[in-house]
Amino acid sequence: MVDVVALKKQLLSQYDLLQNRIKDLRQAAEKEVWMLARMSQLENKIVAVGEPSYRARRGRVKRVHENLENALLARIELIESYAKISSMIEIEVEMDSDVVAAEAASSAERISEQIQQIMEIDNLEEQWRMQAEANDEVERLLNSDTLPNERT
Repeated sequence: MVDVVALKKQLLSQYDLLQNRIKDLRQAAEKEVWMLARMSQLENKIVAVGEPSYRARRGRVKRVHENLENALLARIELIESYAKISSMIEIEVEMDSDVVAAEAASSAERISEQIQQIMEIDNLEEQWRMQAEANDEVERLLNSDTLPNERT
């Protein structure tokens, strides 16, 4: 019985961690949705201007838009994965206390492994996003050097 209580406590602790991570991911996704809307608005303005000289800018806006969409899709997948694991935890916690402690320990271990795997994926996604931002910054710097030459 003591083992079952300890396992439930561990699961609830992991559940809280997941809920906080879902909340953070949701807030980041909201920001990305806002930025996607902003990029669409900017692209519409560029199209409305209709100047051929804005073609490169429109291409940049499209690339940023695509990167944001990809990041948002990855974030949504993470949210779904965390939500699935949260549901698994809820099931384990709500199970009758007659469940053998060994079964609960095995489930808790699997859930911990899945959380670890998803967090590793999340960290890789974050590293990918930072690399993409760095690449965008380099591209901006390179483009800022070439723009004055194009005007002359």
